[in-house]
Amino acid sequence: MTKKKIIGIAAWAVSFVAILLVATFYDLQINIALANADSIFGQFFRMFGELTGWIAIPVGGTILYQACPKNKGGRILKIFWFVVTLVGWFLTVNYVFEELTGASYDGYESPYRLMALYTAVFSVGLTFMSILGTNKIDKEIMKKLAVFAVALLFALALSQIITNIMKIMWTRQRFRNLDVGNGGTDATGFTPWYIPNFGKNKGVNYVADSSGMKESDAYKSFPSGHSAGAAISFAVVILPDLFEKLKKYKVWFYVVPAVYTVCVMISRIVNRAHYLSDTLFGATIGAVSCFIAIPLSYKICNFAKNKVFKKTFATVVNPETK
Repeated sequence: MTKKKIIGIAAWAVSFVAILLVATFYDLQINIALANADSIFGQFFRMFGELTGWIAIPVGGTILYQACPKNKGGRILKIFWFVVTLVGWFLTVNYVFEELTGASYDGYESPYRLMALYTAVFSVGLTFMSILGTNKIDKEIMKKLAVFAVALLFALALSQIITNIMKIMWTRQRFRNLDVGNGGTDATGFTPWYIPNFGKNKGVNYVADSSGMKESDAYKSFPSGHSAGAAISFAVVILPDLFEKLKKYKVWFYVVPAVYTVCVMISRIVNRAHYLSDTLFGATIGAVSCFIAIPLSYKICNFAKNKVFKKTFATVVNPETK
């Protein structure tokens, strides 16, 4: 491990502990101070803050579709990655439509059916556009990008598994479902981040959200899924190692995901959906998942080259092992 990486990890650890200490003592007070259900900033990132997580599926699927060789095994995998791309676009478009229209919240069946039809049409169109639009890209470039795609999908899967397991264990009540989160003064129902509830608190102190968010989502505060999804953007730090021309811009591949993730974290507090500790753990889960997935992606791609595709797939060397 390089000296720069050791310094970076140490700086991150110190920052994490410092923010966690603040969150431990002032989670509720921070929300009371920053909460604004009408904030355009909060609403924007409520709708699009998690988009990086959703779009990772069709992006990864498209890259891996193009990276597969045209032998028998490759053709079978092409079908698989085509389906992954289609499903990924369906989930992504459905997410955007739900956030823009609120069809999943209003309880009316007819608008939801119409939205499903629109989602299917857009998904098919986007799938063919992404496949056809990348057909002319040099296959050697796509084979290098396959390492990025594997890292992206692996990080997404790992972060979502961890995040959802923790949500089930903690069942932390959201700020917007407390009396104090709806203009009142009673904070009954609030629990600190270090106390998992295991569902025992569900419905005990529930207060309907003034903006109409559904009750089934009221006990999924810890950790923040939006923050974890935003932090998946850290997967791009692998690109300068794959492409020599990007090395001089390497710092920006850290800065841009960091700024974007912090914006999403703040927006989730403003939007009354999460506490500081929720967003801190969510972003950490997403980022750490990326840094676990990146070295594994080299091994997975080179295993595919050696065992599945023989010499038709590119060998990509992890710069950390040189």
